[in-house]
Amino acid sequence: TNAPPPPRVWVDRDPEAAARLATARPALQAKADELKLPVENLLTPDYLRRVTWRPPADISLESVAEELRSLGAREWQISFAAPILTEACLNPAPLPAKESKAKEAKAPTDAHSSGNAG
Repeated sequence: TNAPPPPRVWVDRDPEAAARLATARPALQAKADELKLPVENLLTPDYLRRVTWRPPADISLESVAEELRSLGAREWQISFAAPILTEACLNPAPLPAKESKAKEAKAPTDAHSSGNAG
């Protein structure tokens, strides 16, 4: 099957997919908490990964719902998950930049030491 790679490598392989997943996961968790369900009951983690890794070409509530349906999600799951996944695919939150954080962590030290020298 066309299974996505492990999520830990998404940032390197496809940062946009990583952003979609990072946006969808907490939103699904919040909905699951609201419904008092384990998040994996609200939506099978594999379905979440598959849709966020390669969303439908034309992202809409209908196309995402159809994709979930074809994967085997139940209608009640689709009714809650499809709007969340659609929103995450259309408007993913930007990922925190790992490399720039590492550089920023070093930069203040350098700036601080040169500041003391002067």
